[in-house]
Amino acid sequence: MEQIKLIVTDMDGTFLNSSHEMSPEFAEVYKELKKRNIVFVPASGRQMPGITHYFVEIESEIGFIAENGGYVIYKDQELFADTLEYKYIVEIIKAVREIPGAKAVLSAKKMAYYETEDQQFVDFFSKYYTENMKTDDLTEKIDDTAFKIAVYHPDGSEKHLYPALKNLKNSVLR
Repeated sequence: MEQIKLIVTDMDGTFLNSSHEMSPEFAEVYKELKKRNIVFVPASGRQMPGITHYFVEIESEIGFIAENGGYVIYKDQELFADTLEYKYIVEIIKAVREIPGAKAVLSAKKMAYYETEDQQFVDFFSKYYTENMKTDDLTEKIDDTAFKIAVYHPDGSEKHLYPALKNLKNSVLR
């Protein structure tokens, strides 16, 4: 009989409840997983610090998949980092700026960067991007490793963002 070797779980709405809390029973479940040599890996579109802060006591024992699969760590060792080139960051941010109401967050290894003054948006995305910093211009080169750009529109992404950004895929997607 094959034995389970790995359990990967999404964070928001799966591992965490609607209040972004983990089950108080997880500590006991994790002890049992560890006893059976089953690797536990939380996964999310969040940045790495937005995941790891839930697992401070066991962080060096488990794996993490962040940035929608773009950044993977296992036992404190970086296994994979799919980075976004600076020229694409500039192209995407300039396109987002042309969309009324759209806001962007540049998610990177150390920090998530934003340029908006909209505090309501900052409060919203800070739940997922716990390490963040305002910058004057997202097109200026940063001393960090960028993974993705999250784009938000309060009146719906499909209606407002997709039509304006769909042509970018020909130039920025590999």
